[in-house]
Amino acid sequence: MMKKATRSLSLIQEYLITKFGVNTSKKFFLRLDGLLMLLSDSPELGRVFSNERAIYSFVLRKQVILFYRFDAKNLIVLEVFDVRRNPQNWP
Repeated sequence: MMKKATRSLSLIQEYLITKFGVNTSKKFFLRLDGLLMLLSDSPELGRVFSNERAIYSFVLRKQVILFYRFDAKNLIVLEVFDVRRNPQNWP
């Protein structure tokens, strides 16, 4: 996972705990873990976000989009983007 994605996840976790509680945060991260396992097996499930940069996206929740790349051996999470942020900051 890239540093940017790690920072975004920390902010999302802080937001979820503050607004909705620890259980909601745990549910989010369980769902994220399940999605990462699914994409590790079938990375083509996501939508092509950028052909030129070989970036795929997958909507985790309506407010959160996962951006990633993959090759034969690796799934690389580039960003976990909260869509409520400025869209100009999209990967």
